[in-house]
Amino acid sequence: MGRLGAVRVWVLVVLSGVVLVRVAEAQDAGIAGIVKDATGGVLPGVTVTVTSPVLIEQQRTAVTDAEGRYVVIQLRPGTYRVAFTLPGFSTVVREGILLSAGFTATVDGELRVGGLAASVTVTGASPVVDVQNVRRQQVFTSDLLDALPASTKSISSLASLTTGLSGIGDVGGAYQVEPGNDAVSGGGAFHGKSGTKVSSDGMGIENSSGNSSYQLTASSVEEMVMSTSGISADTNADGVVVNIIPKEGSNTLKTTIAGLFSNNSMESDNLDDNLRQRGLTTSTKTQKLFDESVAVGGPIKKDKVWFFGTLRSWGFARQYAGTYWNKTQEQFLTPPDATAKVVKWTPYVDRPLDNNSGRREWYQSGLARITWQASRNNKVGVTYDEQRGCNCGSTSSALSQEYYDGYIFHPNRLIQATWNSTLTSKLLLEAGFAATISQWNEYYTPGVNNNIVSIVDVGAGISYGTALVFLGHPNGRDRYTQRAALSYVTGSHNMKFGFQTDEANTNTYWQANQNVDYFFYNLYPILILQWATPYRTEARVKADMGIYGQDQWKLTNKMTLNLGLRWDYFNSYVPAQTAGYPGESDGYWNNPPVNPWLGQRKYDPVYDAPSWKDIDPRLGIAYDLKGDGKTALKFTAGRYVAKLGTDDIAANIASPISRAITNVTRNWTDANGNYVPDCTLGNFSANGECGAVSNQYFGQNNPNAVQINPSVLSGYGKRDHNWDITAEAQHQLKEGIGVTGGYYYNNGGYFRYAFGSPFSSHRLQGFQTRV
Repeated sequence: MGRLGAVRVWVLVVLSGVVLVRVAEAQDAGIAGIVKDATGGVLPGVTVTVTSPVLIEQQRTAVTDAEGRYVVIQLRPGTYRVAFTLPGFSTVVREGILLSAGFTATVDGELRVGGLAASVTVTGASPVVDVQNVRRQQVFTSDLLDALPASTKSISSLASLTTGLSGIGDVGGAYQVEPGNDAVSGGGAFHGKSGTKVSSDGMGIENSSGNSSYQLTASSVEEMVMSTSGISADTNADGVVVNIIPKEGSNTLKTTIAGLFSNNSMESDNLDDNLRQRGLTTSTKTQKLFDESVAVGGPIKKDKVWFFGTLRSWGFARQYAGTYWNKTQEQFLTPPDATAKVVKWTPYVDRPLDNNSGRREWYQSGLARITWQASRNNKVGVTYDEQRGCNCGSTSSALSQEYYDGYIFHPNRLIQATWNSTLTSKLLLEAGFAATISQWNEYYTPGVNNNIVSIVDVGAGISYGTALVFLGHPNGRDRYTQRAALSYVTGSHNMKFGFQTDEANTNTYWQANQNVDYFFYNLYPILILQWATPYRTEARVKADMGIYGQDQWKLTNKMTLNLGLRWDYFNSYVPAQTAGYPGESDGYWNNPPVNPWLGQRKYDPVYDAPSWKDIDPRLGIAYDLKGDGKTALKFTAGRYVAKLGTDDIAANIASPISRAITNVTRNWTDANGNYVPDCTLGNFSANGECGAVSNQYFGQNNPNAVQINPSVLSGYGKRDHNWDITAEAQHQLKEGIGVTGGYYYNNGGYFRYAFGSPFSSHRLQGFQTRV
């Protein structure tokens, strides 16, 4: 078993306001405390009523237990009022309790003898230190999101505000807004831990490959939480967990309008006559940058049905220095009867600056959400967000505009449904379903058709004609999520038992024009790249499941234990596939031709690739040092398995097509200068103007492909995992300000490896390559 050296980090962070370490389930907040009389004796049977305008049912109630303790869970972020009532005692009201997602506020009550009509109202600052939970997280509230410029509200930009989280940055959204190009899904890490999980309403919104193809509209977000350590058993990720808490509407009609705009007239460059005389004729500049959105929410029926919706349009157009269209894209060097056509390359240097002369990305989103209080104890929520976009144009001077085939992201949609039910005052049930539909189909740019061949001129340093190989239709990476949990709450215990499971699929169509690419050296043909296209790579995640149980146990007035155990199961497979002739339209060929030199190849399914099981314990201890809720000592230890998708093993290693030789090269000497290979490409030996192919196993299984040790693909403890241990101290310095100091340790294990060795596979642990 491979081991990763431990990462030890000391961190001291000062955070202001309520943007502090907040824990519990990343989606829900809570209020808990103890109720006593004036002599200090605990009071059982006190009715605790929690009210807030953010609750469609308006209020929640709990009753203190024999030890005077109470807990109210599954509260949305917002401002709350807590009332304590007991016959024979005056009512005590605590107002202005501000809750953020995942934070449990300690609100204690002291009742004095008197009539219920007598009421004592207490208004004070909200707690800053959570003395019960152990999850470390950064909370971005709706107030913060409203205050930030529109260009900084992407997940990646917000991630850069989280201490210890590294990733990909951007300035004003001028360089990339493509889905997946962000700090969290594109490679973000927290103190050496990677594998970020992004969810909305507690359910994953990543596509099947693990990237966040869903685009966040900030005006639809109530809060966003980034949890980095101490994550409880109801969630799995060996890195950062990002959860988006959506807005639901309210009893008051509200509208928000936001936007930004910039263009080339608002920026300058240093391109002068001296640089133009030296050959630089263009500079990198923004032609357009925009982001506009409108959000509206309110009641359909007060206290019964709420709605919330957003419309958003955003993107940019950017010209990159030295990137041009081909002025002679429709002029061919090949004879008129040639099937594979070679275009003449002439950079369109004097093309006017416009929105189509560089990199262009645009996206649109339309979201609708309905929240229905079906009965006093049952709440239903439904969300639908339809998105589409385009990733178009080249960013490199080595690629012509025609060479960079664009991507259309459509359909790209998020569908969610949730149900929360209060079965009794102590028993709560919740369930949810989500579907993330992610299609990103590649398309031809203007002037390109399926007869034009891709050209890479290594002497001139330019690629033109069309792309080497493109992803046709469909090209999908969909994910489906289900979750359910049952919570049992008393004054001393907050137990939760549930499951989460995901299914996912990858379906990618590959096609190279005429199944060849040509390589030139200053317009002289030197090489042919032959493809085994068309073919489709498919993979399925049968189950990415977790079954868990956890308990937050108020052991004493000062100490709270957070205990959890999770069973994780991951199973993926590759369905039966056909290569050479998928038998359907790819969007450009009405009847895709059979590969002329390989024909059809059929591949059997591959199951259990892999089938992994893990047992992951979670332990957390929170200690209220002085018993005043202002100083907490915390310790956590937990095991977390790696986030996986269809592309990890099934599609990239186990798939027979991925293990086959799908392309080869062969030398080409164009003796007659007609830019047509005068040879039989189906003959893999040297003939005519063409040399022998680089691999005689073309279209067949690669005998040198990575071989898989079967023992690695099944059983317990075989999945990449991480032990995460933290020790923290938190202290409230003054109202609204706290300080956190922590020691963070993580240790990862079980890394598969490729091993060049003649040994048989059963003697190697992990992956190997036969030589």
